[in-house]
Amino acid sequence: MALWERGETAPSLYYQVARYKERLKIRSSDLWKSFVDASWAPFPVRPFLSWLRGRDSHGDGWNWCHYWSNFEIADMDWFRSKEYMGFFTMLDELGGFYFERWGDAPVHSLGAALLLQPEQMHWFEDLGYLHEVYQTCPANALGGQLPGSSKLGPDSWDKEQQGGIGCRCQCSLSAIRPPATCSNALAQSLRAPKRAH
Repeated sequence: MALWERGETAPSLYYQVARYKERLKIRSSDLWKSFVDASWAPFPVRPFLSWLRGRDSHGDGWNWCHYWSNFEIADMDWFRSKEYMGFFTMLDELGGFYFERWGDAPVHSLGAALLLQPEQMHWFEDLGYLHEVYQTCPANALGGQLPGSSKLGPDSWDKEQQGGIGCRCQCSLSAIRPPATCSNALAQSLRAPKRAH
């Protein structure tokens, strides 16, 4: 699930990550760009926008999108890599985990956007997910529900639909489906044509 971060919890996180990106001369991938709202201001004014919360030194901003990490499958070798450990150490030394509220979800999301290419990520768009009041619940695929499997629970799921991708999803009627703004931006970056690096 991809939602917006509450800006007051991480006001300087994007600025610090963008500074780190500039210092190490890391190129922007499509994944990184999916987290950025390009500045609308003319060039001479753009550096002044960096004074605003959630902006980098060029005036571009974080769109506050991030992956929720309540369900996350990760390669621990990546989290232990020199690149990620350098990134995390920089954040730890800045103290934002303690003085703001930099959480695992936005840190993992911006770290992945910074250090990985889109083809190194997978979005589980075909799985339903419910967390507190929010849910993502894909339409069920025609003929894709594996009836009669005792391991998967009772044969009860929402109606199958043309173009559906889900398997055995049963959506909560009381949960909120968040706007698809973040999910669409991130999914588009993961589906972008592959480019030479």
